[in-house]
Amino acid sequence: MMSSSSEVQYGGGDRGFPTKCDCGLRVVPLLSKTQENSGRPFYRCISKTEGHLFKWNEDAVCEEVEDAIPKLEIIDRVIT
Repeated sequence: MMSSSSEVQYGGGDRGFPTKCDCGLRVVPLLSKTQENSGRPFYRCISKTEGHLFKWNEDAVCEEVEDAIPKLEIIDRVIT
């Protein structure tokens, strides 16, 4: 069951956009079909079983941005 919160609920340790679950299977992007989260994008392990990777897309985007900020700060210091 998917939560409406922005918390990550999954069995993976990857930050950002996931590509594989801890079980080794690939991850696919999907759209929620629940009434509460209709059309909300998420990533899920192809096994679709409990304890495998599940991550809302907005959480993945936030992690990508958080991880990019220090790199951008370094580039800014080099340029200036």
